[in-house]
Amino acid sequence: MVVVTISKYNKHNAMYGGISMIHEAIRELYSNACSINGDTIDTVEVWDQDGNLVTLNNDNVVAKMNELIQANPMKMLRMERDRLLKQEVDPIVSNTLRWNDMTTEKQTEWTNYRTALLDLPSNQTPVDDDLSNITFPTKPS
Repeated sequence: MVVVTISKYNKHNAMYGGISMIHEAIRELYSNACSINGDTIDTVEVWDQDGNLVTLNNDNVVAKMNELIQANPMKMLRMERDRLLKQEVDPIVSNTLRWNDMTTEKQTEWTNYRTALLDLPSNQTPVDDDLSNITFPTKPS
């Protein structure tokens, strides 16, 4: 379990997909949040669509940040899997001429590779955002 240590809620500003973790946590908790300024729990200010300052429950924001951090390795795995599918598999299997020029064995290799990529999130559990413990399937030659 990953725990964000925030000494009086003022220490963590991890990035989550290019967005400050605290911003993402607030967006998920407060659907009425339209404007978020600041990058620590002590400096952040949130306004709703009517321009009213939103009162935050700091404990809930920290808990949501912990939840996002714990979920991030799987999110990173899915993002990398999707990148590989888009950049390596789609150009092969969606190109009818290229696909039809392949032997049945090669088509099977690519089909198996695609299936193995699709199954990654259900077959492996990443321990960190770097996916250091993940074994990716080998791309057909």
